[in-house]
Amino acid sequence: MYAIGVNPWVWASPVDDEALAELIPRIASFGFDAVELPIEQPGDWDPVRTRELLAEHGLVAAGVCAAFSPGRELVDAAPAVVESTVAYLKGCVASAAAVGAGCVGGPVYASVGRTWRMSPAARAACYADFRRALAPVAEQAGELGVSIGVEALNRYETSVVNTIEQTVELIDGLPSNVGIMIDTYHMNIEEADPYAALAAAGPHIKHVQVSGSNRGAPGADHFDWPRFFTVLRDTGYQGAICIESFTAENEAIAVAAAIWRPLAPSQDRLATDGLRYLREILG
Repeated sequence: MYAIGVNPWVWASPVDDEALAELIPRIASFGFDAVELPIEQPGDWDPVRTRELLAEHGLVAAGVCAAFSPGRELVDAAPAVVESTVAYLKGCVASAAAVGAGCVGGPVYASVGRTWRMSPAARAACYADFRRALAPVAEQAGELGVSIGVEALNRYETSVVNTIEQTVELIDGLPSNVGIMIDTYHMNIEEADPYAALAAAGPHIKHVQVSGSNRGAPGADHFDWPRFFTVLRDTGYQGAICIESFTAENEAIAVAAAIWRPLAPSQDRLATDGLRYLREILG
């Protein structure tokens, strides 16, 4: 029912043309249907070349991941910082359209790891600032047929939105092409009932990322995956399911994602074990 994809962050960072030339054939050989493409810096990979490489190996672009490293902020930041972040997101949207990906997803509000306390009034102002800043990106995305999936992160990585309920509030009033990117890792930490939260997200879901509760392969953890996919089917979501994890071998990404130990015997095993499990339970 679902195309199953994987993010090359499982193996490498940055994901550039050289990395994709090596990884896309391997991902295809494992039996994946799709690839989720991160953009850490504009120009890391060429959309036209990447689209051709994917097609050559029978894969599609499942989505583009916006990487919100320090200095990328749409809220509580200087106007010049917001302006540069809007420009970065517009570049992500243009790349998504060119590579054939239907969604740009990520924590597109503040840099990962940035946290601060907010009163209810300050939070409402923060959310209003986000909607104003994202509006031109949403407009461009709508013109290009691209959606934007806003991702809630766990409390250690952001204080802006940690739950589906908060994310629905954050995007309220934005065009319908702005919705939610589900990430099971963060839901497992923050949602009292992740399956009820998934159902509540249903009308807004634009993209789905899956990983085990320890950031490893789906199925090698305590998450109730059959229940999760039963609820997901009930929402009517028909997009891709993408495994997102990270390599401990790259210092920058390991520190950013708090990957302090290997999560599988090898990164290939993480991907293939996750794929095998997802194929089994999805039929």
